[in-house]
Amino acid sequence: MAQEFPLLFAESNAENLRVIRKGGRVVSHVGIFEMDASMLGYRLRVGMIGAVSTLEEERGKGLASLLLADAMEKMKRDGVELVMVSGERSLYDKAGCAIAGGSYQGSFERDDALRSAQRLAQNGGPSLLVTEGGEPSSYVEIYEREPVRYVRPLDNWKKLLSGMAWQESGSGLHYARYAFLAEEGGKPLGYAIFHAAENGIGELVEYAGDREAVSACVTKGMISLGLRELRLTVSWWDLPALSKLKQIGVKFSPHTTQKQGTVKVLDPQGLLDAIRPLLVERAGEVADSLHLVKRSKKPSAKRGVDEVSGMGSGIGDQEEFALNLREETHEIGGAKELAWLFFGLPEEVEPDFQRFMPTRDFLPKKGLLGQVIKAALPIPYFAYGLYYTRR
Repeated sequence: MAQEFPLLFAESNAENLRVIRKGGRVVSHVGIFEMDASMLGYRLRVGMIGAVSTLEEERGKGLASLLLADAMEKMKRDGVELVMVSGERSLYDKAGCAIAGGSYQGSFERDDALRSAQRLAQNGGPSLLVTEGGEPSSYVEIYEREPVRYVRPLDNWKKLLSGMAWQESGSGLHYARYAFLAEEGGKPLGYAIFHAAENGIGELVEYAGDREAVSACVTKGMISLGLRELRLTVSWWDLPALSKLKQIGVKFSPHTTQKQGTVKVLDPQGLLDAIRPLLVERAGEVADSLHLVKRSKKPSAKRGVDEVSGMGSGIGDQEEFALNLREETHEIGGAKELAWLFFGLPEEVEPDFQRFMPTRDFLPKKGLLGQVIKAALPIPYFAYGLYYTRR
């Protein structure tokens, strides 16, 4: 796992590896990785949670819940506004983490890649040179132009692009990471990074840059790695990528589906303040008067495991909010409804996860407040990319 997630398990990140020890050994673990991020030019502090695990004989005792609560408090102290969790299950749902945003799932088969390469050769194609590897500085130059991205230092790029291979614990499959870079006239234009399994199925885990250059990297990588199928995820807002990838033969789901993992708005007012200029751009100066007011939610009479885990202490979904605009007010439930408010909902959700989705119509629809929310939200949601890429 350390090979797959070199930044999470780096010595410099040791204080963010939260553990419970029993008898001198670690019995439960929750990993945190924090970074700055840029959303359409607006700076946010993002925390990621992953590598959540408890020894089988210690499960059912609320240990992971305790560590998750501790992790949320740690990130809150660190000024994190948004938390991304690499999974969907009851543990995260109880902590106020929501399935939010949406993406299109794509599949690219080898025959389509070969046809795409043949068409490019016959038509002359763009004057792009696509090669495997390349200097980390080239990837930085491309990535920093992305509208929705993490602030990723060069040292982190070097670690993430170093040759890595690992065995996935669940399936036992061996994976390796490969990066393909597109240049024109010696200038970097786009890249595509793959995780390829020994069974011939690959995953496009991150891409950036000119979307035509990305498509060229996808075709080249698919053929060079000898993959029979490549699986892709493209965020709902990235229409240029959807268009270019469809042109080379990638087949996408007709509706947006759930993105990998869940999200929690840890600092709602902080997030609102950070993106307020964006909301003003979309909805006008009136959005400058939009505010969130926190209200305490009465704790449930049934405590059980939640009391043990600390989920009734504000770390879980024990807060409610009011959305205020001038004289208008609209009640918003807990952290999950906040995530859906900011990032929207997928059009389709797998049956096993339907129980985690909204049970009421929570969006304001009437008055000036309804008009502003419709114009200003949802906003884009970060893709995991080279960070937590597997469930």
